[in-house]
Amino acid sequence: MKTHLGDTSIGGDQFDYILVEHFVTQIAKLHSVDIHEDKDALATLTEVVEQAKVKLSSEPEVTVSLPYFTVSGHGPVHLNITISRAEFEKLVNNLIEKIRDKCQIVLKEARITDNDIGEIVFTGGMTRVPKIREAIYEVFGKHQTAQMDPEEAVVIGSAIQAALLVEERHEVSKDMLPLSIGVECDDGIFARVIPRHTTLPAKQKVKIPVWFDQGKRLCIRVFVGDHILVEHNTHLGDIELINNRPYQGPVDLELAFEVDKGYVVKVSAGNADDQFETAFEKVIDGKLMSKDSVNNVIRNALLDWPMYAEDINARIRNMARFVINTLSDVLSLRKDELPKDCCEDAVKALADLQMALDGDVTMLKDKVLAAKSIESTLLQWRPPSESKD
Repeated sequence: MKTHLGDTSIGGDQFDYILVEHFVTQIAKLHSVDIHEDKDALATLTEVVEQAKVKLSSEPEVTVSLPYFTVSGHGPVHLNITISRAEFEKLVNNLIEKIRDKCQIVLKEARITDNDIGEIVFTGGMTRVPKIREAIYEVFGKHQTAQMDPEEAVVIGSAIQAALLVEERHEVSKDMLPLSIGVECDDGIFARVIPRHTTLPAKQKVKIPVWFDQGKRLCIRVFVGDHILVEHNTHLGDIELINNRPYQGPVDLELAFEVDKGYVVKVSAGNADDQFETAFEKVIDGKLMSKDSVNNVIRNALLDWPMYAEDINARIRNMARFVINTLSDVLSLRKDELPKDCCEDAVKALADLQMALDGDVTMLKDKVLAAKSIESTLLQWRPPSESKD
């Protein structure tokens, strides 16, 4: 780490406060009432204004509407105020300028230029605001943006730091397994069978369904470590099975793992029919289980968080494809009975979602939520005649 800088006076609460005060002023002009004197109304206003601020990151303008919001000398006050993204950016321009200044200070203290930056990771919900991203890009350059949800980045970062602190202070006990033992799955993914911190001696059995071709050899690779990819863990050995049956087909293999306090690992494999049976025994090198070695292994596994981010992003994109299919089906089934504006909203949501599918995952997530909301509206819509009944 070359440098770090923070400022608690430029957070989401400060943006919320400015926006709330803007609405309080507008309410005073329109209805001659000071919301500051109504604590409940002010709390409600703060909540809906924060929601409006979030929407302004993806919409050009937002209308805040609250019937019977409060009471003035002239009777009930119905709140209905529209604010555009341009108005919001003008209101918070002072805070955005502070962010730009802080970014320039970071560059200066790190003694680097924007050409030295490879990737930008945005953390915190306020980094969704287009004007803030624009200010950051002006200083650091528009480099590749890490495909990471801002809130998830904060949670993951905090969890990693907490885990690292715990590991540094944790003593390796001879009565517990310092690192996990498991097998290789598809795409080189490490599947834990006996997790770390399991009390020794330990035994564990797992069943693995496999397809066994006649005369073919099946190799099950066993590793010790805690990285999500086996290539970053230590290879203990292989279990090899040969299908000598006169036919091919599915087999439920049962793997049995045993580890004693001397880190002697015994692994056996077989099936219910006892047609396959093999085993191996291996002593884990004591140096690998030392405190320094274990800390390095865990640190490397924890710090490789972008790999987990890619998995999360892939799930969001799969969800987006699912929503595209379901919303398209609902629209196709009900388009003849739905109002024109509902159909147009659905068509626009589908187009926006399709365009965002390969783009920034943060924006994609917002589009998914918007499309799901429209889908719910289409499903719940009823003709006026039925509504009256």
